[in-house]
Amino acid sequence: MVSQAQKKKNKQMADAIKKWMLKHEVGGDTRIYFNNMCYDSVGYGKNLKYRTLHNIKGSDYTNYANDDTVTVTFEGEFYDIMNYSFGPLRESFSKMIEKFGYYFELGNAWNLSLYKNMRLI
Repeated sequence: MVSQAQKKKNKQMADAIKKWMLKHEVGGDTRIYFNNMCYDSVGYGKNLKYRTLHNIKGSDYTNYANDDTVTVTFEGEFYDIMNYSFGPLRESFSKMIEKFGYYFELGNAWNLSLYKNMRLI
């Protein structure tokens, strides 16, 4: 069972990921799963928006989901950043996640999940 404090943290992280993707226009074909819901991308680039879907979890779509925190599935630009780039955007994403005391791991080339960074506790 995920605590209310963890649910609040999950929403903060999901909101930060969504905001980061909108800022960098790299969220096309992405879903950000958290708290039995997800932000589902619609559009690309400057036309990117997110709609909220309820009663949905990452583990319904990938074996590597972490339903206790946040899972992201992706294609397009974000896929390229996560798989082919070790440049400033990937570093910026990683640092944003680290500010919450978490890190991400790729499950497949098209998904990642967040885990608590035990070295920061």
